[in-house]
Amino acid sequence: MTLDDETVRSTEQARARLVELEHESDRARVDFHHGLRRLHAAGGSLREIAERFGLSHQRVHQIVDTAGGAGGAGRKGKGTMLLGRIKDRVRDWEGFTRFTKDAKAVVTRAQHEARNLGHDWVGTEHLLLGLLSAKDHTTARILGALGVDHSAVRAAIVRAVGTCDAVKTARHVPLTPRAKKALELSLREAVELHHHDIGAEHVLLGLVRESSGLAGRILRDLGADASRVQDETKRALDVKTS
Repeated sequence: MTLDDETVRSTEQARARLVELEHESDRARVDFHHGLRRLHAAGGSLREIAERFGLSHQRVHQIVDTAGGAGGAGRKGKGTMLLGRIKDRVRDWEGFTRFTKDAKAVVTRAQHEARNLGHDWVGTEHLLLGLLSAKDHTTARILGALGVDHSAVRAAIVRAVGTCDAVKTARHVPLTPRAKKALELSLREAVELHHHDIGAEHVLLGLVRESSGLAGRILRDLGADASRVQDETKRALDVKTS
């Protein structure tokens, strides 16, 4: 029995809408929790917050406590703690739950790259370095074949925005709006390709689609054609998922 094409198309559209709505729900939840933590940090009592938003005192306590600090954080590895802070503080990345280990590692490496440059932000340029710093990964091989390597990108970043003293004390290096947008677009790329999980390859596709950031400019300057990056990445994903 073959599947009816029209029904398949409508079902695929419904699935895409469902994934988008789930993502919006995730974002709204993180925004809400972030707001509760800000109210508490500003001096609001758990009782006041609970009454104002119709929550139990226990639930508000749970939400506020997830912001970090005690509660066993010391038993977690540095990478886990870093991702926890990113998810908690960036506001809109409950979507990290759909990121594969490789994709999460890209964001972690981008944080390290920003710190090493003395930058107190993570932009599209740092995400690009994060994609390149794992030399054995598909994304680094794709970019390398197009003449884009870690040292060239790092040099271009230094020329564009310079370096500062190493960021050592900041607990959180925030994502810029364009970096957030690139990560959001990685979800859209996964949806369009009918993939549920978001891998490093989808992050690269999202980064290429968000062409107005510094990463997009650097890629163009290095001669990496966006359409070719997209074609090579999608071809690699086809091989990976076949």
